[in-house]
Amino acid sequence: MARMLRRPSLWILLACAALIAAGWALTLERIGFERSEVVDDAVRQNDNLAVAFEEQTLRTIRSADQALIFLRHQYEQHREIANLRELFDAGLLDDALIPNYLVVDASGKVLGQDGRPGAMDVASTDFFVFLREQPADRLFISRPFKGRVTGKTVISLSRRMTARDGSFAGVVSVGLDPRYFLHAYKSLDLGERGMIQLVGLDGVVRARRIGHEESLGQDMNDSRLLSLAAREPSGHYVSAGARTDGLARYHSYRLVRGYPLVISVGTAEADVFADFEAHRRTYLLGAIVATVLVALFALGLLGTQRRRAKVEGEKRAIESRYRATFDHAGVGIAHTSLDGRFISVNPRFC
Repeated sequence: MARMLRRPSLWILLACAALIAAGWALTLERIGFERSEVVDDAVRQNDNLAVAFEEQTLRTIRSADQALIFLRHQYEQHREIANLRELFDAGLLDDALIPNYLVVDASGKVLGQDGRPGAMDVASTDFFVFLREQPADRLFISRPFKGRVTGKTVISLSRRMTARDGSFAGVVSVGLDPRYFLHAYKSLDLGERGMIQLVGLDGVVRARRIGHEESLGQDMNDSRLLSLAAREPSGHYVSAGARTDGLARYHSYRLVRGYPLVISVGTAEADVFADFEAHRRTYLLGAIVATVLVALFALGLLGTQRRRAKVEGEKRAIESRYRATFDHAGVGIAHTSLDGRFISVNPRFC
């Protein structure tokens, strides 16, 4: 009897366990699928923004470089200091892009508008030293520094001037407001903790915005961004945010074509999964409720099975007592049908 009781109970338990396992497997599969979709969407969005940010950076640098080439041409060909204000007024250049510009002679003296050396000397600056020792016509993009003319933090873009005999003749330089690189993205919704940044391959941040806060000048020489950019010109990764605010972010990065710069767009992991977490909780709650209902159903079936087994056991006990009484009675007992045929008789009757 116990074996018969255990077998139906075991099948009920196995069937309910299989149903619960299948429900959880489907739930976890759905959660995993949606999580992958969310990550793919975030990476795809950041990739697109990184491309747009690279194009914006290229346009900004090329506009400034055009001003440099114009300044250099005017001085090398006509020995005059061009007035960029005319280009600003004509709408050919954005005055918000270039707060100031310099024409420097071979000794490092900044030339005035009349072409004469002034009191300002930039012979010890990194851009002047680099271009004096670099014979090739190459654009130099400096680290952020406080400009001597405006007192504002700028990034200088500089080119070498060459005399007719090929010797070093000085430098032309324009100062860029680092925030200008981020200007087009002020209204961009990367979340309260999203990040967009322009970093030199020398490891120094040229411009960075996290949420609505802008900063520059941070050292990122040992960062994962630069190590990845050294191997692949573009890609994506997850950062721990140890150098910024400790927030994990999904980043997409791209090397800026033709320049020693890399841009990065990052979305905070918490922002990426904000909506997903609500869905995940709903799925888990549904799975828990389904598990409880199946468990209650299993308990109900087991209870019914036990009651049925109990009734059958009691019935067998009654039949056993009746049979013992019938077989061992001191008087003869016989069961007959209505037509007088014997159905059963006890030994005493025999």
